[in-house]
Amino acid sequence: MNGIKVLLILLCFIFYSLSDLKSEYYFSLMDYKTNNMREKRQIKETRENKSPEKARYIAAVPGFLIHGLGHIYAGDYNTGGLLFTLEGVGILMIMSPFLTDGFDYILLVMLGGGLLFWGTYIWDFIGAPKAAEKYNKKYFPETDMTFQDYQFLETRRD
Repeated sequence: MNGIKVLLILLCFIFYSLSDLKSEYYFSLMDYKTNNMREKRQIKETRENKSPEKARYIAAVPGFLIHGLGHIYAGDYNTGGLLFTLEGVGILMIMSPFLTDGFDYILLVMLGGGLLFWGTYIWDFIGAPKAAEKYNKKYFPETDMTFQDYQFLETRRD
């Protein structure tokens, strides 16, 4: 029974994180309100170009323990937070036999938790370079480079 309460609390947290209070909306509203070009230039200078290759590396190595780190590096905080939350739900589903006294379909719940855990890891690994490209296109439209362009530059540098 306690495991079900924990799952319900986590589901409430997921729905709260998917609400309309998104950071992207807030920052786009702030950019809309600032009409001074000098301020926009200063904001743009503080941002850095995100490397899709680095986003994939962050999603693969440290992202194995904390899913969503690749998306967070790429500036997609909503997806990163969602992946981290779903990873926690997957771990709770895997650990459900140890949290409860036992109930029917325990193997099915554990299998679903494993699929959720690995699915969020793969989602982060595949989607982080695309999120970095999307970030670069949004904030640096003059450098319209794709993941393949970055790989080409890395091989040319060697």
